Amino acid sequence: MPAGANFSAIQMLSRTGPWPEPALIVIGPPGAGKTHLAAVWGHVTGAADLRAGQADARAALETLEAFDHRGVLDDADAVEDTGWLKLLLDRVADRRGKLVMTARTAPEAWPSARVGDLASRLRALPVVALGLPDEMLLAACLRSVARDHFIALSDFQVRWLAARMDRSYLAVARIVAYISDSLAAGAPAVNRELVREALRHSLEP
Repeated sequence: MPAGANFSAIQMLSRTGPWPEPALIVIGPPGAGKTHLAAVWGHVTGAADLRAGQADARAALETLEAFDHRGVLDDADAVEDTGWLKLLLDRVADRRGKLVMTARTAPEAWPSARVGDLASRLRALPVVALGLPDEMLLAACLRSVARDHFIALSDFQVRWLAARMDRSYLAVARIVAYISDSLAAGAPAVNRELVREALRHSLEP
């Protein structure tokens, strides 16, 4: 069951048929899972992976067209070319497509939102804010990611880690990667010492 931090976003992304607006903005702090959530939606719907720094607007539109005018734009708040972003939104709206944009902040704070027409367009789009994952969600993610790496974590190990680790998906990835690399390097088992060392590694700057 999705935690409250991302349940509303999942509800909106799960809608079939046309959206009320052509784009959805998912915002949240680093580690909240914005990119992961958008990537899952993109994989399920067959959306194009657009780049905030992509300078060639024509190439971006051709890519969008090839994916039935569905796209994911990560780090949309880093877009500086207002014309590029406006063109993208116009094309998605005209072709009744869908665009998911991720950002750290609400569109009012984006550099691209300082242009009159684009600013009003961005402010009209629905925004869903993600919080950091709670302990229950972290535990579920640890189990899932560890299982994908063929690592068996006990319930006690999962609960112990979830109660002490940073509340981010990046921390989950770092812990599991450390355990996986240690096992590949000859560590005998996922014991208490290895789990503690994985946590310590994940907390390093």
